[in-house]
Amino acid sequence: MFRLNDVLKAIRAGRWILVLAVLAGLGAAYLLSATAVRTYVSSTQLFVTMAGTTDAPSAYQGSLFTQERMDSYARLLSTSPTAQLVVDDLGVPLTADQVLGKVTAVPVPDTDILEVTVTDTSPERAQAIADSLGRQFTAQVTALENPTATLGPTIAVQVIEPATFDATPVSPSVPRYLVVGVVLGLLVGLGLAVARQRADRTVRGVDAVRDASGGAPVVRLPEQRSLRRPPVSGAMDTASPADRAFRLAAQAVGHGGRTTAPRVVVVTSPAPDEGKSTVAAGLAVSLARSGRRVLLVDANLWRPRLPRYLGLPDGDLGLTSALSGAADWHDLVQRADAGGPEVLPAGPMPEDPGRLLGSPEMQAFLAAARASYDHVVVDAPALLPVVDAAALAASSDGVLLVTRHGRTTRTDLAEAASALTAVGARLLGVVLNRVPRSAATTTERQPYAPDTGRRGAGPLIPRPGTAEQSPPDEDPDADVVPAAGSGQA
Repeated sequence: MFRLNDVLKAIRAGRWILVLAVLAGLGAAYLLSATAVRTYVSSTQLFVTMAGTTDAPSAYQGSLFTQERMDSYARLLSTSPTAQLVVDDLGVPLTADQVLGKVTAVPVPDTDILEVTVTDTSPERAQAIADSLGRQFTAQVTALENPTATLGPTIAVQVIEPATFDATPVSPSVPRYLVVGVVLGLLVGLGLAVARQRADRTVRGVDAVRDASGGAPVVRLPEQRSLRRPPVSGAMDTASPADRAFRLAAQAVGHGGRTTAPRVVVVTSPAPDEGKSTVAAGLAVSLARSGRRVLLVDANLWRPRLPRYLGLPDGDLGLTSALSGAADWHDLVQRADAGGPEVLPAGPMPEDPGRLLGSPEMQAFLAAARASYDHVVVDAPALLPVVDAAALAASSDGVLLVTRHGRTTRTDLAEAASALTAVGARLLGVVLNRVPRSAATTTERQPYAPDTGRRGAGPLIPRPGTAEQSPPDEDPDADVVPAAGSGQA
């Protein structure tokens, strides 16, 4: 059942549909009004009275007499013989029935006045028909009410308002057309927006992510183009929304919902190109800035991205070289910048990446890295296309799952969460990545900068023994993070 809140969400998400529908409605209304046939109106008023009344009682009696016959007179104006007389009088190329279709005659209530209105596509012809009707009606009433001409007329008809001429068309009414176009456009746009919302199976909100992932904490990363340009750390100014988001993600990793913080964290996604490599790099940078020793491992052997994202050269040797025994992994580690994480590139492409990442050698490497670093962040391949990430997740202390706003489907997210459960991996949280500005909150879009003129005291490095504590100004229980950023893997 679609609730009002769902309708409001559909309007926010599809407001461009509403705008286009309204513009289309306005355009269609204007086109219809421009091509519609113009019609004009001419009206005249006829006064019917008893002839020959000289005193008040007689005039009153005459008025009552004529009022009783006003409906008959109005019908007389709308008969074919009267219309044929108009056609013969004017010589217009119309039939009597066509003239009748243009004429409306109604008595003005409680008066002796008949109001005649003629509608035609020509203002001149409308006036001519109205004038002719007045003349023909007068002649007919005289002939009907006084069949013996020697007695003189008993009923007199006077034109008290000559037929008007108005060159302004009464139809079509452009403002009315435009109003109808706007209303219809809004209704059509609303229907399309709601239909689109109901048919959309992608994740676009925190509730949808939680439902599909089984209630995991969610970190929102609004769109930030600067994160697409290497190095990632250059876009993570301490006042930027991206930095806030990654610090909250680091906080989730630092606590993990348990007493013992996870040391080896796998970052993966249900499908490719959802931003997991950028999230892994940002997470590692944020952890390193908090004073922890961090090793960032590029285990996405199919599509390695980390060296490029961090501004490091692509080396010929890396993780696969260490696992195959060709080199010691300690000698292959690179550092992006002072105070940043250490990085182990992917290395050459092996024949069977899945077997290598699930091998005893990989488990031994993770154990050695766990003993040497406070945190090991592993950028893994996507979960659903290959089994590599599931094998890594089983050997880790926790998994951070990255989804992309408007791209990752709920089904894929649910399958990815089930795949992690099947191998016994712990889901630390889900990152809703690349939330567009239109769906982001004001806090997520704007940086939080210090007052002008304030000087920083430099980075605050935790004292020894406090590396696994989060910064004191952050809430470890927060699960929805106001932040910004974007990434692609």
